[in-house]
Amino acid sequence: MPIYSREFLDRVFAANDIVRLVESYNIPLKRSGASYMGLCPFHNEKTPSFSVNPARQIFNCFGCGAKGGVANFVMQMDHLAFPEAVKRLAELAGIRLEYENPEKAGEYKRRQEKKDFLLWCQAAASDYFSAELATPGGRAALNYLESRGFTREVIDAWHLGWAPDHRDGLAKYLLNRSKEISQPEKVWEYAAEAGLLRLTEQEDSNRHAWDFFRGRLMFPILDRRSRPIGFGGRLLVENRDKGGKYVNSPDSELFHKREVLFGLAQANKEIDRSGVAVIVEGYTDVIMCHQHGLCNVVGVLGTALTPEHVAMLQRQLRDHGKVVAFFDADAAGEKATLRALELFISQDVPLAVAGKLALKDACEFLPLHGAAEFAKLVDQAEDNFDFLLRHFLPPGMNVASLSAAVNQVMRLVNLSPNPVKLALMRRRVAERVGLSEDTLPSKTKSTQDGKPAWLPAAARSSLAPRRENASRAGEAKNADKQDKWRRQEKRLILFMLRQADWTNRVVDVYPPDEWRDQLASQLAGLIRDSWAAGETPNLGQLGQRLVGDASRRLAELADADPTLPPPAAEELNSLLGHIASQDQAERARILFKESATATKKGDTDTADRFYRDFWTLEKQRKAQPEIT
Repeated sequence: MPIYSREFLDRVFAANDIVRLVESYNIPLKRSGASYMGLCPFHNEKTPSFSVNPARQIFNCFGCGAKGGVANFVMQMDHLAFPEAVKRLAELAGIRLEYENPEKAGEYKRRQEKKDFLLWCQAAASDYFSAELATPGGRAALNYLESRGFTREVIDAWHLGWAPDHRDGLAKYLLNRSKEISQPEKVWEYAAEAGLLRLTEQEDSNRHAWDFFRGRLMFPILDRRSRPIGFGGRLLVENRDKGGKYVNSPDSELFHKREVLFGLAQANKEIDRSGVAVIVEGYTDVIMCHQHGLCNVVGVLGTALTPEHVAMLQRQLRDHGKVVAFFDADAAGEKATLRALELFISQDVPLAVAGKLALKDACEFLPLHGAAEFAKLVDQAEDNFDFLLRHFLPPGMNVASLSAAVNQVMRLVNLSPNPVKLALMRRRVAERVGLSEDTLPSKTKSTQDGKPAWLPAAARSSLAPRRENASRAGEAKNADKQDKWRRQEKRLILFMLRQADWTNRVVDVYPPDEWRDQLASQLAGLIRDSWAAGETPNLGQLGQRLVGDASRRLAELADADPTLPPPAAEELNSLLGHIASQDQAERARILFKESATATKKGDTDTADRFYRDFWTLEKQRKAQPEIT
């Protein structure tokens, strides 16, 4: 049953005039007959196609197709769910909320009250960090920002702050600011759930709250309604004892790193206006772009682009724009590029790959070269498909290299769900290499099996099981491989629980975002964050913060295998070396198969080349001890 009654909804909708509502979002409207016309807020246009009809209380854009009533307008403008949009409209009209289903209404009210308290904790923490930046203790952080070229106006506008290196400064501040001052544990529990505090049991059996962020420059992370939902903290001087250079808030009910883009709250209007979203790396890069008037720039939060990020940008652009991404020129940048191409092509979102910056990042580039030069790089960004052709299919390739490259390109091309684009891309690849379209790999299951981007499609096909018994054998082998990954990650958890130094080494080689087991990944991230906050990880407290069916698995992940020796540095070196070599093992397996295939075809030169590459990788891999 719905939360609100039909009579209540009709009263709320009738109390909100759609023309006034639209104009309250700074969208100018002009009378045109019985309707009003203006520029659509949902896509970039120069000629008004956005119509608002006051008699029917509806809006309709003839350009992008957006339409609906007052609730639809608020939902699309503020990215709200229907109940929240109704609540917003009721507040604007001064109407008290009424519910049809008391039980569901009570549950919704309790959830909303909890969410409001979590949001209060984040907002209060933002005030605390911002105020601390202006104190003598925050002078070093302020000097750092000014040395990077940030103005006081921008520092204030982005609410940058400083988390002093105190054990419980924020904990005391939240307690003093809260209306629940007589119930400190309630305040602390919510603040801990928001990722701001850590709760510990002391010898006196009392619970104590310690600050999660200490000695860090603070960057508030906002939701689409410009409310703080998390933070990024940066050390001014790298210190392995204090954890990584950057630490983000742990995932919570408000904050999920995979689903958040830094600066989107500040950039969404300009993205809507321009139809272009630019992605860079790092908090300071985003803020420096905005300081130079490039206000359609966002950043990822220390992790690679995710499917959630792409879907978010797709909703933001509403199929009327593109994304421009800057990637580093090193091997990691190439890996990020391939990953981005897979995500954007498979979700049919336009992506352009920008040229490399002359300096390390946007924060260094802009003060020296200015916004015009940066904008030029954005304008000159290369369409993802053109990038594929140029990068993988340059002129002058020999037959063997060309064959492998075509298979690699087609594996990505065949991810496209758009049949028209797919047909056009297939035609261009065929023209590029002088082949018939019929000879190109088709869109089959083997091209969508989630293998790494470097794996040739032909190799995938040759390795694909041909018969039902082979399929079952392949599934069993894959299950064994997944079980091996789980054992390795379980062992890494034990190392991370022992020492901060070991945790830092694990995170450097194998970041939690890349772990195979979802719950182990969450636990590894929480352990990393605990050490970074200067605390010894406590499994009981960490288990309360795990998302999903964690209680059943927590003991399993933390229990030591009695057949294995206690964790030692030598074993950690071996384990990390083995994890780093597993991609090499997969490459070696494919190269061996390709060599065998070339031998069967009588192409001895190609077979020898594949075999030499295989043997080189195999020797490197076998140099690492096997972990069982």
